[in-house]
Amino acid sequence: MTAVTRIDQVIPTLASRDAIGGHVMQLRDLLRTRGYASDIYYGNASPDRLDEGFPITRIGEPRPPVVSSSTSCPSAAVWPTSSATGPSASS
Repeated sequence: MTAVTRIDQVIPTLASRDAIGGHVMQLRDLLRTRGYASDIYYGNASPDRLDEGFPITRIGEPRPPVVSSSTSCPSAAVWPTSSATGPSASS
């Protein structure tokens, strides 16, 4: 079994003054301090959050494990046919 070295998060919107976006950024930072590579992928972002993550279209194959994803958002559709390990396009 391959060790997990990367854990990314996918959310529909990364916006300022948004509790979920703030939580996702804090979790990303915590994962990074624990030695994991971690990025945020969003469907859309407010202008002041564009540098905090990447558009969902930047996810590459194979896709890494996901921590947060809303099943009711269009961005969740990229996961069902993907693999569970490996670096993302941002690596």
